[in-house]
Amino acid sequence: MGIVLLFALLSRAGGPEYIAGTSYFLPSTSGQPLVWSQGLITYYTDQGDLSPILPSASADALVADAWSQWTSVSSAAIAATNSGHLAEDVNGSNVIRNADGTITIRFRHSTQRGRHAGGHRLRL
Repeated sequence: MGIVLLFALLSRAGGPEYIAGTSYFLPSTSGQPLVWSQGLITYYTDQGDLSPILPSASADALVADAWSQWTSVSSAAIAATNSGHLAEDVNGSNVIRNADGTITIRFRHSTQRGRHAGGHRLRL
């Protein structure tokens, strides 16, 4: 019980997770909470099943529910809109884990929705 009380006293909630520092930010933003630009997120979901036990429709519902949880927080300054499916199925043949831990998704060159503006790769 003492450990629980100690952690309760040491914990705190509220406030922004990250604030702008003095490096890499405009001087006028130093100390301000970091927010998503313009507060609107447009997302696309994969058109294929995510696994044998998570078909596409269920995965879409799961993602929509997750966004709903985030955007319903009273202090959230974002809105998320599902804009449909990606133009192609993301699968093991077009997803690459890089040595630095980032992920590259390769797309065919296209101007269709959900594609990286440059055409071929989206690095996460």
